[in-house]
Amino acid sequence: MKTSFILMLFICGAVASSHAQTNIQGTIFSDSGGSVSFGTKTPASNYLLSVNGKVITGGTRIVKLSTWPDYVFENDYLLMPLPDLKKYINANHHLPGVPDAETIKASGTDVAETSEMILKKAEELTLYLLQLDERLKALEKRSK
Repeated sequence: MKTSFILMLFICGAVASSHAQTNIQGTIFSDSGGSVSFGTKTPASNYLLSVNGKVITGGTRIVKLSTWPDYVFENDYLLMPLPDLKKYINANHHLPGVPDAETIKASGTDVAETSEMILKKAEELTLYLLQLDERLKALEKRSK
């Protein structure tokens, strides 16, 4: 299956390089710029692959050169104090550094950026838990 899909994309790309627009089986199109679209005759500009519909896959690898959020665990990382975080959430109805629902609805989201953002939030949650654990242990020690 994987090989046939890659072959199909290769064929579409090869066809695209020699034709302005090619319709393959009524739902797959390619253009002279090398773009391939499924379910639409008009590929999104500046993208090589456009799909108008749902996509299912057994796995996806995103390769992106960016800063992975390991910096959250550096000693100089400033974690937002919980009272400030609560105020932010009450005022904005979403986490800091996370786009709101209207922005996502209007513009969509980049999967790689979202994965990075979610990991950062998970790492920050881990730090909050560790801080709370230290406070709990200190309280338990005092109560003995």
